[in-house]
Amino acid sequence: TVTVAGVPTQPPAPESRGVTVERRILNPQGKPVDLAKVRQNDLLVVIVSGRAEQPETGTQAMVVDLLPAGLEIENVRLADSAQLGNLSWLGELSQAAFVAARDDRFEAAVELTAEKPEFRLVYLARAVNVGSFVLPAPRVAGLDQPALSARGPVGTLTVLPRP
Repeated sequence: TVTVAGVPTQPPAPESRGVTVERRILNPQGKPVDLAKVRQNDLLVVIVSGRAEQPETGTQAMVVDLLPAGLEIENVRLADSAQLGNLSWLGELSQAAFVAARDDRFEAAVELTAEKPEFRLVYLARAVNVGSFVLPAPRVAGLDQPALSARGPVGTLTVLPRP
């Protein structure tokens, strides 16, 4: 038996095997955010979307978006709704069979079918810790078809102190 441990020198490259995934980070008005200049306490709208390339068979997929250390998922139920503003610009979102907002990740299970081969999920995150952080890649994997999987690109996030 041989055991090897190590840390990759480069982040894994994006890949797609039968399904795609991408993440966009916007401000509450729907404008793209410069991830090198996020301010502490900024509210961010995170959109995770993707598409099954051959949805004829239908599959359940698990979407996982790991959070960088500088962000926390905003609990919308506890937040002041006036503070959130009008998010109607988001349009239609996917119905998820399961959603979990954990300390370190957002998770959702979606059904991908021929009628609805795409998914579009949204969560709110708040910049809480000042510093530069790795923005892990979003991932999706087929629950009943493990050969289906995708990984988005790894990025960076810099949270600056409040002005």
